[in-house]
Amino acid sequence: PDPREANYEVICASLVGSDGRKRVLLLKREGLVGEVSNLPSDVIVEFYESEKDLISAIFKALEDYPFIITFNGDDFDLRYLFHRAERLGFNRDEIPISLGRNVCLLKYGIHIDLYKFFGNRSIQIYAFSQKYRNTTLNDVSQALIGRAKIEPSKSISELTYDELAEYCLNDAEITYELTSFDDDLVMKLILVLSRIS
Repeated sequence: PDPREANYEVICASLVGSDGRKRVLLLKREGLVGEVSNLPSDVIVEFYESEKDLISAIFKALEDYPFIITFNGDDFDLRYLFHRAERLGFNRDEIPISLGRNVCLLKYGIHIDLYKFFGNRSIQIYAFSQKYRNTTLNDVSQALIGRAKIEPSKSISELTYDELAEYCLNDAEITYELTSFDDDLVMKLILVLSRIS
């Protein structure tokens, strides 16, 4: 989907925190029944009656942490949420995301887009010895933490609650693990680079 148009409903979001909290937020959809039963017991599953309520819960979560880590959040995730919220009638002051030309900033924290970090040639070559060639979540995570994305067997909108929850949670866990592996190596590199620059 085009993040500037934001034509499709947000039907799921997953949040994984350094505090150990794991949440899957799902939109109840017409014609889809069932519960989520295939996730570990430490994952909190939340169902929302409306997309506006689901997005409000995401925005509230963005305010709970000083750092928000995404993979391509500047170009897709946060940009899509911003435009989708506008389409749903949110006021600008209710949206904790500020759009720049090439970045998405947060009103109450710092957004770090790992796609841009891992796409930096110096990081790719010198920090990680060219273990990955393409800067996709799947390629980077397989190379650095030995974990892959789940490839859905059908389109995202056709997945069951179980399949969708598992798919989204896996992406969130991978993104978090890319900052926490090897004694928080990536966060330490980001901190050192920030101090230098």
